[in-house]
Amino acid sequence: MLITEYIENLQSSGELDNSISSALNEYHKSDYEPIKPWDEVGGYRAKPKDLDTESNDYLSSSKFLKRFIKSHNIKVLSEKDSKTHLILYVPCPWSDSHTTPSNGTDCFISVDKRNGMINYHCNHSHCNDKVWQDYKRFYGGDKPEGNAIEIIHKKFDIKLVQGVQLQKTILPDIKYAIEGMIPEGSTVISAPFKSGKSWLVLQMALAVADGKDFLGMKGMQGNAVYLALEDSDKFAQERLNIATKCKDAPKGFYYIYEDVPTLDAGLIDYLEQVYAQLGDIRLIIIDTLALVECQAKRGESAYSVNYRTGRMLKQWADSKQTSIVLVTHTTKAKHEDIFENTQGTNGTTGACDSIVTLVKKKRSDNNAILAITGRRVRSSYHKIHMDDGCIWQYDGITTEEGIEQDQRHEESDKAMQEYKNSAIREAVIKIASYGIEDALTAKALKEKASEYNIYLFESPKDIGLFLHQYQTHFIKVDGVLINIIKNGTGPKRYKLKYYDDASEEEQKVFKKK
Repeated sequence: MLITEYIENLQSSGELDNSISSALNEYHKSDYEPIKPWDEVGGYRAKPKDLDTESNDYLSSSKFLKRFIKSHNIKVLSEKDSKTHLILYVPCPWSDSHTTPSNGTDCFISVDKRNGMINYHCNHSHCNDKVWQDYKRFYGGDKPEGNAIEIIHKKFDIKLVQGVQLQKTILPDIKYAIEGMIPEGSTVISAPFKSGKSWLVLQMALAVADGKDFLGMKGMQGNAVYLALEDSDKFAQERLNIATKCKDAPKGFYYIYEDVPTLDAGLIDYLEQVYAQLGDIRLIIIDTLALVECQAKRGESAYSVNYRTGRMLKQWADSKQTSIVLVTHTTKAKHEDIFENTQGTNGTTGACDSIVTLVKKKRSDNNAILAITGRRVRSSYHKIHMDDGCIWQYDGITTEEGIEQDQRHEESDKAMQEYKNSAIREAVIKIASYGIEDALTAKALKEKASEYNIYLFESPKDIGLFLHQYQTHFIKVDGVLINIIKNGTGPKRYKLKYYDDASEEEQKVFKKK
């Protein structure tokens, strides 16, 4: 143990008596106690903010502390050892008056034997907020000074490539599994829950294995391996028979539906063995990414975990000049940018070469948009639909503006349907047909409608909102002019007339709107 070596040096120099060194050596024989949230250390209760660690290992922390003390010539006044902590009493670097050499109880450094945590504390109010990081910073950090310890710098094999040299270098062409969609490297495919994404990637793998087009894009023939990690053998068989219409699958298509290791447990080695067994692979599909992704390390952010996952798989795919597809879900929250709907942080998509998103207005819809973007493909949007046989069919290319226009048309059609089916519309037409001159509040309109056996179950507030929202529909579809009259702080009143029966002044008011 490095701390005991340090103690022996003190003992041999006569700076430490035998009773103290004997007591300090006892921790060799003692068992560690169970870890508690925080322990009383020398009459001081440690706080989370006061803790720091150079290692999660006591031996490594002890080694570091010995090196630090030696390199900065720090005098150790006395030491105390327990089953859980090693305590070194040292002079306070901020004020000599804070140090009591006689008993050394004011200023100390402690090392937790169970987890390697290092803590510094001074009991005096002037600097009792100082922590280990402050102590290190006072001495200029943890780098040794002078010749106390030799500093070894790691040597790197740096390869500088001149720009003109890179321009003249002949590099291999980028390979594709699906031209314009799945380049070599990694691709993330995301889609809503139970929306047909597994059918989509199965169809893709079969197209590559057979060298056929996939949804209007050229498939490059080669071995395709589909890791259907959520499927049983029975379910995988049923899917394959449906996708192939019970015909023989292409010889280059391979299924893996067993449990595979995660990235932390050796997935890259697993893929290496699969690649070695087949000799060459054009496309690998992992369905789904969540079953193999890295686990977060202590203190690691979600973005870092997602990026590390994607980066490891991309680097392996690049090394083989193959394409790897990572299947995941989209979020429930809808973003204006289609490609930001991929589940997880931007680290998931940031590490990959291309992103493919399956967009549906409703999960049960058969129609969808396949949106594609990436650094190795051009951004494009494709209309597709799923037929009764669970096979995706290609309907043609579209644009982002075309998608927005279709959405507007759909919203317009939905609004028109809602307008035509409303009992409020029926009541307004009926009242207008009787040529009632009085302007009615929403409440009065509801009561008047009941006289004509039209019963409105909406509240007066909802009736008013409907009249405002569909004012244009009333005139364009049914020729009824609704003149809205404000009444100060009171309820608005609505004068209902057919356009042809309205005065020129009333017609002008509508035309201005």
